[in-house]
Amino acid sequence: MNQAAIEFQANSKEGLGQPVILNQSDVRKQFRISRSRQWQLRKSGKLGYLDFGNGRVAYFPEHIEEYLKRCEHKAASGAINTKGKKEEPR
Repeated sequence: MNQAAIEFQANSKEGLGQPVILNQSDVRKQFRISRSRQWQLRKSGKLGYLDFGNGRVAYFPEHIEEYLKRCEHKAASGAINTKGKKEEPR
């Protein structure tokens, strides 16, 4: 059994929902993140992914919702520049 199948079984037992399989480029477009930021999030497990090869990645709905909530919280608190301009360091 390959590593992705083992991880999928482990996550299924934890009660996570059905994963959504997307191409990595689709995820970057949807979340508006760079390749390096996507790699950091995947390595840290913050998006909860399983790599199925050929650039296809499974994202569990719970992890996607949690990530989006964190982004909304940061935007509301002013931690993220939502105007698309670079902020000057203070």
